Amino acid sequence: KLTMFLFEMEERGVLVDINALEEAETFYKEEYKRKEAFLRKLAGKKDFNPLSPKQVADFLKGRINVPVTLKGNPSTSSSALLPFINMPEVEAILTCRKTVKMLSSYCQEFRERLDDNNCIHPNYLQAGTKTGRLSCKEPNLQNLPRSEGFYLPIRKMLVSREGYRTFSVDYKGIELRVAAGLAKDDKVIKLFVEGKDPHAYVQRVLGLGEGKTGRSVAKNLNFGILYGASVSRLSLMIEAAEKGLPAAMGKTTRTASAEYREKANDLLSRWRALFPGIANYVAALKRNLYYKGYVENPLGRRHYLPMKLCYKALNFVVQGTAADIAKLGMIYVDDVFKEHGGGNLLLQIHDEVVVEIEEDRVDELLPLVKDALVASGRKVFPYLPIEVDVEELRRRGEVGRLKLVEFNQKFRREVGLAESLEARFTLTRSRCGKLPIVKMDFSLGNRAIVGNLVGLVAPYSLPQTNADILRN
Repeated sequence: KLTMFLFEMEERGVLVDINALEEAETFYKEEYKRKEAFLRKLAGKKDFNPLSPKQVADFLKGRINVPVTLKGNPSTSSSALLPFINMPEVEAILTCRKTVKMLSSYCQEFRERLDDNNCIHPNYLQAGTKTGRLSCKEPNLQNLPRSEGFYLPIRKMLVSREGYRTFSVDYKGIELRVAAGLAKDDKVIKLFVEGKDPHAYVQRVLGLGEGKTGRSVAKNLNFGILYGASVSRLSLMIEAAEKGLPAAMGKTTRTASAEYREKANDLLSRWRALFPGIANYVAALKRNLYYKGYVENPLGRRHYLPMKLCYKALNFVVQGTAADIAKLGMIYVDDVFKEHGGGNLLLQIHDEVVVEIEEDRVDELLPLVKDALVASGRKVFPYLPIEVDVEELRRRGEVGRLKLVEFNQKFRREVGLAESLEARFTLTRSRCGKLPIVKMDFSLGNRAIVGNLVGLVAPYSLPQTNADILRN
């Protein structure tokens, strides 16, 4: 059954808005040019290439302590540079790499694979990952970035077909819920039953501090343990959270400081004492792996691992179970559409299912889709509350009226924003999905820029009704 509707999803494809594609290309090309000009000015070379590892190594020499590889050569990989991302020149280099990736992996790839109806048709692989997650290629939509900040233009390229509305239905915190369900950890299950946030709970009970920093440490701790992170990696993740650096810094080869290793050890011990059910379940998984050579999830999926990789056991079982729940949910959703008509499955991106529903049947079918996805989780864990979040994606022709690149240039001209202060403008939507919201990110310091934003935004705003304004 899964094979049949995956084939139908491939055949149906996903509609790409050509105008949004062109806007994304313009946005990333302009972003690359600005960063390149900034770096060339700093380097004092008109031909400086921010994508050349050798030129980057020479440029950064003396500016930062460039890490070296095992062969003694300077390393300029993204993971090696992440700890220095707060430096303008490093941030500019990494942004250049990201823009090139967005242009090649998405803009160019989408253009090459468009059919006559401006649709792309990804090829789904059922056995493409060790954990059981679906994967896809040509193009790879599993790595589609989230619709926020720098990556917003990519998601905007995918739009609804005429007469349909498109919704992303995402399992909420599914991996933490699965871990609690597998371990039957009463404490974690109680948090979900009472509708509490486990990250906030860990932040408060372990005394990780207030605000975003404490929450980031709590999230890195929770997910780091689920993903089998070592003490060394956890210490890097905690350091990244406290210093406001990307969580990916935990994947670097840099050695953690003794201070953060000690802190990670202490937090790990206290976390295990806080959630003994999960800690005991991990120990049981390792015993099973030692005697049987594999670990198994409730649906019978087995993961064969050597003992030296036993730290990955929990990650394999949790991700595999979450993947099976998502697949089962897709089967249930497909049954809904087969029985009632009026909708189709479009995409599956790990814990997120994207569906299209006829405009006049949304109120009837969307609750059934949500119930179907919740039911798949409850089938595996009847005692665990399963929740889903719903977000409506763009309709065709909605975007293009607020042009981010043009807005960026106009704002810079009117308030005299210096090129040295890197500002990024992104467009999000209000909860009712009608009014545009402009978000500004400043990557250098906390300088306040005062300008007539209302006057600047107005020429690019979407049509609004009085009811829309009142709702906001």
